[in-house]
Amino acid sequence: IFLRIMDQRSAEDSVCRSLSELFLRAGKLKNLLRLCLELEVRKSHSAAVILRGNNALSKIVMLAMDKERGSMHIERLLSEYLTTISQQDAEPTSEEITLSYAQKLCNVAIPECPTPYYEQVIGLLVTLVSKKFPGKETRITTGFLFLRVVCPRILSYRDHHNSKNTKKHLLSLSKVVKQMFLPATKDRLGADVNPIIHRSQDYVQRTIELMASNESKEMQPTNYINRNRIHDDDDDDDDDDDDENLNHYDTKQQSTNNIHSALHEMEWNGDMENIASYLDRIQTSSSSGSGKAGIFSLKW
Repeated sequence: IFLRIMDQRSAEDSVCRSLSELFLRAGKLKNLLRLCLELEVRKSHSAAVILRGNNALSKIVMLAMDKERGSMHIERLLSEYLTTISQQDAEPTSEEITLSYAQKLCNVAIPECPTPYYEQVIGLLVTLVSKKFPGKETRITTGFLFLRVVCPRILSYRDHHNSKNTKKHLLSLSKVVKQMFLPATKDRLGADVNPIIHRSQDYVQRTIELMASNESKEMQPTNYINRNRIHDDDDDDDDDDDDENLNHYDTKQQSTNNIHSALHEMEWNGDMENIASYLDRIQTSSSSGSGKAGIFSLKW
């Protein structure tokens, strides 16, 4: 309910960041991301608008994706690209340089060994979209990655190469990267496609499908008690299995209890104060009947 209120009221960036940080410190950020993605896909009437806006659900997901900035090295590659293309000789040509760095950007933007939050967002997005909009999951996911993660960082990049040609070179690079993430229909059929672009298109699709497969396995429920019990007449074996599985369950339960304990013992800090202030503003708005008070009825 709180996430829906934040989303409909377009909660400011600071509130979304505070909520994300609280869940991160409690070891529950994956739970928050899963719920945000489920709500975002569920409320979308068109696949094309999923994670495209500046609403609270999208902001929280993007905050998690931004945590991968250090591991993706996109800025380092952009600096190398501008240095190389500004010092080019007759060979290799600027087109070859652009193709080479576009492929490198593609590989770091969708790594074969992604960090947990990155893999969860991509894998879960594919899984959820495939259920509501079958057949569009790959296109929507690659579109999200290009439009929200990769392209803005290419076009907004600035450093000491900030010359009159910098913008032109970065724009050329983004157009090639776009072909790797969002191929036209004829490209998918393999017609007149540069071999480097074609290999990158296959790499993007294959890696995204692998992330979705890994996320689906993680989402499968596990029955810790009586997991291996088949025949009631194998009393001794059953007792051993039950003891082992109960111990496994106890370990899992202990881990959950530790997380809950950490939540209760967490010190009052700026993030909590920010969220409390936001809740207070919602309560005040609802009580006074101003703004969107008619949409929500909060019980305190």
